[in-house]
Amino acid sequence: MQALRMIVTGLPKFAASIGMIVVCQSFVAFKAHGDTLCAATGHEAGQVAEKPAATRGEAVQIGDKVNLAIFERAVRQEDKWGPQAGGADLSRSFIQRAELSGERTVQENGALALPLLGQIAVEGCSLDEAEKTVAKAFEQAFHRPAFATVLSIEHNPIFIVGPVKSPGSYKYSAGMTVLHAIALSGGINRAQDAWLAIEAVREESKAEHLRVNTARALARAAVLRAERDGSGITIPVQLAALIGNAAAAAAVEDEKALRSLALSIRQAREAALRSAAGNAASELEAAKMRLPSLDASIKLRSDRLQAVTSLNSSGIASKAQLVEVQTALVDMEAKRQDALAAVAATKQKRDQANAELIAFNLEYQSQRELEISTADRETRENWENIAASQGILTAMLPQSENSSMKAAAFVFEIHRHTPDGLRIIPADEITELKPGDLIRIKAAGGKPSMEKANTAINTSAKW
Repeated sequence: MQALRMIVTGLPKFAASIGMIVVCQSFVAFKAHGDTLCAATGHEAGQVAEKPAATRGEAVQIGDKVNLAIFERAVRQEDKWGPQAGGADLSRSFIQRAELSGERTVQENGALALPLLGQIAVEGCSLDEAEKTVAKAFEQAFHRPAFATVLSIEHNPIFIVGPVKSPGSYKYSAGMTVLHAIALSGGINRAQDAWLAIEAVREESKAEHLRVNTARALARAAVLRAERDGSGITIPVQLAALIGNAAAAAAVEDEKALRSLALSIRQAREAALRSAAGNAASELEAAKMRLPSLDASIKLRSDRLQAVTSLNSSGIASKAQLVEVQTALVDMEAKRQDALAAVAATKQKRDQANAELIAFNLEYQSQRELEISTADRETRENWENIAASQGILTAMLPQSENSSMKAAAFVFEIHRHTPDGLRIIPADEITELKPGDLIRIKAAGGKPSMEKANTAINTSAKW
């Protein structure tokens, strides 16, 4: 003991002369479960060092941060003469190897990289085994007795994602399960239930509106095609799959009634145009019927003019009579010109009426084809929107309807890196975790009421 006090008293001068060498006084304590050396620094002789914070039985994993302290046995003068009188002295003097001590990370190959000692495999070892392995490597390298102790060990964190209050990374502890991880993350985020319920109702209302519009578009297209082809109306398979046979027949009848109103308006307009065209044709025929009588009158007056002219030359007819006959012929020819103008005008009127009728029919046919194309486009867009709403509802409704921790409501997966690569492991609440695990929580199940929409969507893919 006197020698120890001399060493401690002369320590500052000794350290100043040779560098920062730390002299530690430790005791060898033999435990019932094995030969474990525990080092204590700065304690009086006879005091036993406290147990490190790390659990001695846990295994070392890849990525662990190990706070390691390595001590080398210091050769003393008394050791040359053997054990002192009075029995075995358990006290020894050790020098900490600062260049080997400190925090080290277990590399991908499962080894600790220590200066001068190289790679030391420790993966899967308990802390006691790791200490003995490091001490043995030191003794083999330097041929001097030493011991190592793990002051602390920090494992890779675990990660959790999904409907929890605080997803992220959390410190790993030995024996941790999925339920522990959920508790660390604040539990299932029940605060979102009200919001999810509101959004689910809104999305369901949107999906229902889309289904109604899709049914109307399908029924309208069926009625328009039947009118165009001059055939009977056939209920589309997609419509029956979406809303049922009875509702599909009712939807077709509703669209047929609406189309009847449009047809009645169209027929009235067409009848008016046909009537105008017919009246113009009648006027043309009437105008043409006046031409023969006018031609006969003109011929008669032309013959009379020739006769009067001959008589006038003979001195029988007077000049006044000749002028009167000439005036009558000119008037008749003027009436014929007026009749020809009337014929041309009525013919133009008839042609215009016929052109309007033809244009009306072409426009009506084009409008009908446009309505069919619009109905088909609306149907395709609505199918896509219904599928999107179904996906949103499938993701939202299981959470909003049941936020409990039952397996029927949630599915747990563990994403774990192994030597063979990434593995996805099905789990439950009591599955034990390993450092670096990622826990993914997903909602399970779907919404039964969407089955009919699923069938309609699948049918529409064929259509």
